[in-house]
Amino acid sequence: MGKLEGASGMVLKGDGNACGLTFKNGDKISLPSGRTFNYEEDTYSSPDAVYRATRNPKWLKMPEPEDNEIYMLMHISDSSELIAFYMTGCDCTVETGTSVDGVFVADEGSAQTVTNGVRYENEIMYQDAYSELDDGTRQIMIRINGSGNITNFYIDAHSKGSTLSFMSWKVVEWWGRLPRCQKIYLSDSSNPYKRLHSLRYIRVAGPNRITKVTELCNGLPNIIAILELDTSAALGMAFDYFCKDCPKLLAMPVIKLVSTVVFSYAFYNSGLHKIEVQNSEKITRAYNKTFQSCASLEELDIDTSNISRAFELSGLTSLKRFHMDTTSMTEGVVFSELYSLAELIFSTENKVPSSIQIIRCALSYDALLDTLASIPEAQAARTLTLTGTRGAKELTEDDIAAMTAKNWTVVI
Repeated sequence: MGKLEGASGMVLKGDGNACGLTFKNGDKISLPSGRTFNYEEDTYSSPDAVYRATRNPKWLKMPEPEDNEIYMLMHISDSSELIAFYMTGCDCTVETGTSVDGVFVADEGSAQTVTNGVRYENEIMYQDAYSELDDGTRQIMIRINGSGNITNFYIDAHSKGSTLSFMSWKVVEWWGRLPRCQKIYLSDSSNPYKRLHSLRYIRVAGPNRITKVTELCNGLPNIIAILELDTSAALGMAFDYFCKDCPKLLAMPVIKLVSTVVFSYAFYNSGLHKIEVQNSEKITRAYNKTFQSCASLEELDIDTSNISRAFELSGLTSLKRFHMDTTSMTEGVVFSELYSLAELIFSTENKVPSSIQIIRCALSYDALLDTLASIPEAQAARTLTLTGTRGAKELTEDDIAAMTAKNWTVVI
């Protein structure tokens, strides 16, 4: 039986793999709290369903943020916990307190005005926190309210701690509604010590102006769900390292594109079961292991017609089917270690990649024949490598001759 350790030690059990969970439709899932629910097909592709299934019911309920308002839920497990951050765009009021049925209740005298761009620091004492959990951990809610438009939010190091680290801070949930925000910094793409390792859930409510999501959740080992995130302002290299190395990330909302973007390491080694991109024809490159090692990914529906550079799907051991439009492709494409792949179809306007590698994939003989039939004739000599693919050894001389006639050399 596989398991995923969720918030505050919660465990979901079922037939699954190390990066996520796989259940059959109708399976009953039991939680340590005593609650049960029946698995439905979309449970692990819907952020809301993941949130309901994995969040500890004893956690303080998150208040609904107003415009230019942020809420952070912290766990206090030692004598005290440090927290530091700063905002730009306007002065802000920061308060600590609790939540009663989703309504924030501030601690008396906790309100502090923080000047635009100036760091807020606090050492929150265990005895000052609320709502003790089963393991003795206590909780506290932090509210940030902008006097105007918050344009950037940055987690920062505390003067009492290491200036290079905030990985041990116990921020478990972050919700904000920031309509003019351009950047939210919860994780450093190049420094693993500057990442909120305890963070489980992120919600960026409503529209925003975030052009790059690189430092939102990259390398967060315990992130479970991105509940809401408008990506319509993203452009260029916006998704570099987006969800890289987030092995417990089960679900995120639809990625909505307006401008052309490049994906690089965007989803590498994530636990996502489904990646859905609206207007995916805006993707011009998806390289540097963008989808590699997403072992739980079952659905990947993207329009590849404008991707022109090298493309690779590797280590997606749960992926069942993929259709690729190679209309703009000028380099080679690689499909490897796709152990559940039952269908791979190419489409193009009489253009072909410089090479195709289908290596150690589960395609049966019949499925592989459909793949070969979808590959068009090449104007110059091309190589098709099928090493280790299940149906390749059953190919007949006639099957291979048909590809040779289309200017493809088949390597088995």
